[in-house]
Amino acid sequence: MNANETIIGLALIFHASDDDFAEAFHRLSKFDPESKTLSMLIDSHFRAVLSNTKDPDVIGEFLKAGGTFDEYSSITESVTDFIITPSGVNGAITR
Repeated sequence: MNANETIIGLALIFHASDDDFAEAFHRLSKFDPESKTLSMLIDSHFRAVLSNTKDPDVIGEFLKAGGTFDEYSSITESVTDFIITPSGVNGAITR
């Protein structure tokens, strides 16, 4: 995944139920990523939020959808390289 896709992925994982990211997450419903992993993560995020808005289980949904723990870990390992903000996620979606 490229840097923009990683920013989006990190937001989906670490800010799944954060109201500040709601607008960006809404924009993702119209987003068609090139990355299969990111596409699965977006779908997993929405399923997790729909089933439990307080503590969405994004990783559980990602694994159920056929994603691997290695794919998930490759996204979360880069968390120290990025500062995740709602405006940063919106920018990444636009780019």
